[in-house]
Amino acid sequence: MSEYELPPPNVMHRPARGPRFSTLSLLLLLTITSLVLAAYFSLGRLFGMSTRDILDSGIGQFLYYIPALLVWTIGLVLAISRRHEDRQRSTLLILAFGGLIATALAVHLAQMIMIFYVSNQGAGSLSFYFMILSACSVLLNALWWILILVALFGGSRPPELPPVRRSMPEPDDTYFDDIN
Repeated sequence: MSEYELPPPNVMHRPARGPRFSTLSLLLLLTITSLVLAAYFSLGRLFGMSTRDILDSGIGQFLYYIPALLVWTIGLVLAISRRHEDRQRSTLLILAFGGLIATALAVHLAQMIMIFYVSNQGAGSLSFYFMILSACSVLLNALWWILILVALFGGSRPPELPPVRRSMPEPDDTYFDDIN
């Protein structure tokens, strides 16, 4: 390679591949969604909630979480699909996005159960528990976002490429002799 040629393309500069959704990944997505709904209904039933109570206080409010859960699920899928490129960053991103999803689901489930108790027994005794739940949610979400920032901006940088000369050399007297 002469000094005027561009270096070969680096692996870091190849175009990113998007996630490929196979039948298996769609099956897993539907299975996980079904398991989450089954957990909501079974825990609601365990605490004495009727199907109507679960749908009113739980699933109806769950609609507000869907955009964030969708973004976090896409982040999780991207982190898993790029795990072979950078294992350390992908592992941090998988932990962070999985933690965000798990925290959102757990907090929502706890709120659903507490709202059911508030509607049946009064709010006097549960306001302290709502405050504790909110504080835990904020602290866990801060932890997950710190992991995302560390994964994206922390660590070592990729090796720098050698500088490429962009100008052509000045012609000398022998240059024109080759043309004639």
